Amino acid sequence: MEILSRCGSGTRQQIQWVATGGRALLLAALLHSLLALEVTVQPAEVRAGDLVTWRIAGVPARWLQDEVARTPRLRVQGPDGRTWERPCYLDQAWRPGGAGESEFVALGPVQLAARHSPRQPGPHAWQLSDPEGRELAAGTLHVQPGTRPPGPLRISPHQRRLLAWADGTPFLAIGCNLAWGTAPDRPASFARWCQRLSAQGATHVRLWLASWSGKPWDDAGRLRLDQAWLTDRYLELARQHGLTVTLVLDNFHDVVQGRGAPWGDSSAARARAFIEGPPPRWLELVRYCLARWGADDTIACWEPINEIDLVPAEPAAALAWLRRVCAWLAAQDPDQRLITASWAGPEWLAAMRLPEVQVAQVRCYVEEWSDADWRLIEATRDPLLLLAEAAAELAALDKPWLLAECGYQGREADNRGNELDREGLLVRQLSWAGLLLGGCGSGHSWWWDSYLERHDLWSLYGPLVRLAALLEWRDRELAPLTPNADGALRLYGWTSPSQALLWPVHRYDTWYEAVARGRPRPVPRAPVSVVLAGFAPRAAYRVAAYSLRDGRRGATWTQAARGDGTLELVIPPGTIDTVFHLLREGP
Repeated sequence: MEILSRCGSGTRQQIQWVATGGRALLLAALLHSLLALEVTVQPAEVRAGDLVTWRIAGVPARWLQDEVARTPRLRVQGPDGRTWERPCYLDQAWRPGGAGESEFVALGPVQLAARHSPRQPGPHAWQLSDPEGRELAAGTLHVQPGTRPPGPLRISPHQRRLLAWADGTPFLAIGCNLAWGTAPDRPASFARWCQRLSAQGATHVRLWLASWSGKPWDDAGRLRLDQAWLTDRYLELARQHGLTVTLVLDNFHDVVQGRGAPWGDSSAARARAFIEGPPPRWLELVRYCLARWGADDTIACWEPINEIDLVPAEPAAALAWLRRVCAWLAAQDPDQRLITASWAGPEWLAAMRLPEVQVAQVRCYVEEWSDADWRLIEATRDPLLLLAEAAAELAALDKPWLLAECGYQGREADNRGNELDREGLLVRQLSWAGLLLGGCGSGHSWWWDSYLERHDLWSLYGPLVRLAALLEWRDRELAPLTPNADGALRLYGWTSPSQALLWPVHRYDTWYEAVARGRPRPVPRAPVSVVLAGFAPRAAYRVAAYSLRDGRRGATWTQAARGDGTLELVIPPGTIDTVFHLLREGP
């Protein structure tokens, strides 16, 4: 921990202000010299990629405000000469409350803080200045080499469908929604889920700022430092467990219900003010979020609001809002983190086409026990086919996409599908399909607490993590297959002339047949031949079968491609829940 005390500026600088500015500047300089700031830098030992916090005590009351455009600034210059400017934000320490207390209890006074993630080893010079630009404190941060790929996440330079770290290291977003922790101890529940995901090698979760957990403002639009502290804990826990986070800055439910949404006296008034705006106060509060969390490379993507189209408005107005706010976010963010967006209704593809949306999202919920239209209910009886159709449309966008929510539609306390499917057939299949249909990560299950936790289904993610690692994702020729329309087996996967990961699925192997109708899962009774194109002519390939349930390797053999570059893969009888890895042998 580095602690620096500094009282104002030096005498020579004060005299210069007097000589050039007259009586007003003389008064400002004299007041400035009375400051007794204490600046604490944590952690004491810093590695490249760490999140570093400057805490500033002893500041004038006029600087303790939530509008970060009027707070002091931290300026950091790295060894490469690049300069970063970070606004200070209000901060306060809290702890979970006990019996008879509020949910969180303050541990100290409100103070200012600023954050930065140095991404290079070497000396980083920093300077803290007041809102008028006068220096308050300065020092040097000595940064050791990091142990992780440098952030922030970017679109992969090798494959525009995928993501990578700043140095090109491939990144697959494998995980689920952990949108909030649950009472009575939200941090403890979130820590438990992060640990269980991390044990499977997962890499990513999706987290909401919601009025009931983590949104740093109240129903009147006033800053809530206890909830900001809670989101700090969520991000810290994700970081400790090697998880990145898509941070969702608001949600339609709060806007409609008036929770953390003082934009009108009725749902209609709030929706109109929000979509026509967004309101200036909302932008101020989001700027606070960017100041507090924007330097954290734990954050993979910003998502401005969950499912903007469910805020009642014309689709064209919601699309215009989304484009306007995504562009504003990009302009506010010096780190230029990826921006994603979500849409629930039929106009989802138009939303994903927006150039300001860098990572597209798609939803795939089973509607069997909902009040949806019967045609949608029938379509979701074969969700792999439904997702394959969406993937074909997403392929034309030339951007990464993520199956960001999937599962059985229902309520937390009443979800028929979750209670019937206790082995997680739907989640397993959609997790794999989210990646093998061309997405930049797994399908992300909803119902983490009432389903994954209740039935201990976290192990669904481990085999996907391990088997996805068999592919070299830097391969520029790697591309997802278009699943075949006919035949007993549909084939999903990624292929290139040098490698492939292939998943054959019987067309009647669906959650509906197995879970709703209780039928045995179908398997091929005889060998099935699948002819694949795009391999190296006459090259030999090592083929290995793996169980997608536990990742164990089964039979292996060598097979040669034909002279025209096609390869006939023979899928043995009885194959189910199996993926095949093909790797070219020799040069």
